Amino acid sequence: MPRTSTMATRTRLALVTRWKESMSRHPHCHAQGLLRQPTYVRASLAVFLAIGAGCNSPSADMATGADGDSIIHQDAGAVADAPVVSVRGKVVDSTDIPVDKQRVLVVDANGVRHEAETIADGTFMLENVARPYDVTVASAAPPRAVFLGVTLTDLYLIGRRADDATVENTATVNLSVTLPACATDCSMILRASSPHSISGRGDFGWSGAAKTESRMVTLGWRVPPASAGAAETGDLEILAFEKDFSKYWHTKTTAAFTVTAGATVTAGQMTPLAIPTVSTHVAVDDSQIPAEWRRAASAYVVLASGESFNLRSENSSLISNLLLPNAPGATYQVSARATTIVNEEREPPEFRTSNVTSPRMSLTTSASLTFDEVPGVITPTLDETLSLGSTGYEWETAPNGITSVRIAGADIYTTGRKLSFTTLAALEVRPTPGVSEIDFGTGHMKATVDELVDANASTRKSIVEAANNATSQRVRYTLTQ
Repeated sequence: MPRTSTMATRTRLALVTRWKESMSRHPHCHAQGLLRQPTYVRASLAVFLAIGAGCNSPSADMATGADGDSIIHQDAGAVADAPVVSVRGKVVDSTDIPVDKQRVLVVDANGVRHEAETIADGTFMLENVARPYDVTVASAAPPRAVFLGVTLTDLYLIGRRADDATVENTATVNLSVTLPACATDCSMILRASSPHSISGRGDFGWSGAAKTESRMVTLGWRVPPASAGAAETGDLEILAFEKDFSKYWHTKTTAAFTVTAGATVTAGQMTPLAIPTVSTHVAVDDSQIPAEWRRAASAYVVLASGESFNLRSENSSLISNLLLPNAPGATYQVSARATTIVNEEREPPEFRTSNVTSPRMSLTTSASLTFDEVPGVITPTLDETLSLGSTGYEWETAPNGITSVRIAGADIYTTGRKLSFTTLAALEVRPTPGVSEIDFGTGHMKATVDELVDANASTRKSIVEAANNATSQRVRYTLTQ
């Protein structure tokens, strides 16, 4: 819980007095904006030193954000109980564009609260942070991610923009496609992609004799405002297949078109060609799953453009053999899912699911998946009344690693098995009293919270991958004051 000592209160009073005195002693600093009273700083040692040293102090710049440095806000709190470190990081959006003016909130091992605001390149810096600490981009649009028990000193965080400073453009791409003969029903995925694309998929069906048809796809891309009028160069990729996935066709063009926002271009002619298939045996160990649960399994083909599609089986015996296309540059994943409905009369219904997904891999002749035992939720139980004055939430230990909890517009990631209302409040996550739902995801992927926020891309693990390998449970309950 964040702490503020009597000494900290006295320090605040001294800080205000010292600031007023400095205003009269250093009018030139006031003119430069270096001695502005910080909005969020509460008895920060950095600010105190800055005022004492004058306007030429580097600490003054760090405290107030002068010369483009991160604005640091941190409570003085009590005397530190654990060793402290400097924590730096970068906040980006879902397309990896840096996000400025985002408020990063940390509560450290000593209960001290720290805040920093990102600058133009998305970076921030915090000093004197005791590890382990909890961190979130508090200003991000929901659902924002909250990470508990972090020990790293260099972070990579995703801040979904609440007031998106990027510009979303669209353009239309026309092309002519020569389709092969199809004895039954066939489908085609047409994918337009570009360096900044966020959408660009078209799905079409055909059957009968070979034919040439006109097709179109709408490309969407997102860029900073300064690049809104710039041209975007894109690629086209087609994967076609028969309904029973017994035959596949593929083609890809590089730099097929160049467009600007609102434009319509013609990309020419494309002819998907037959590609070989590989029979992949998928072994699924579901011995830990109750017999009455419904099973399903899928294989995902991820094309070079990033587009993916899946082959799905809804039978209880899961998938044993699949014919997968040997598409150039593609990677593959296999997954399995088991589900049971706790209460069908609810809308939406409470449920429990268990998912297991392989890492992305090259085309292979065999793959195996193993379901873990399904852990249970201890508090709250179904339809339980829970008070904000109580301890909080509790669940059984996750089999291998991370538990995610979705509540009050936040996704919380932890390797623990409890979540207190005190912790939530410190991180500005505030569940609303009334009938509520909470989703628990207990991870099957062996990972730590650090690996989800590691600035080193080679060791960072995907939050999506962590979520795909989890047992999900939704519980409806009543929350009171």
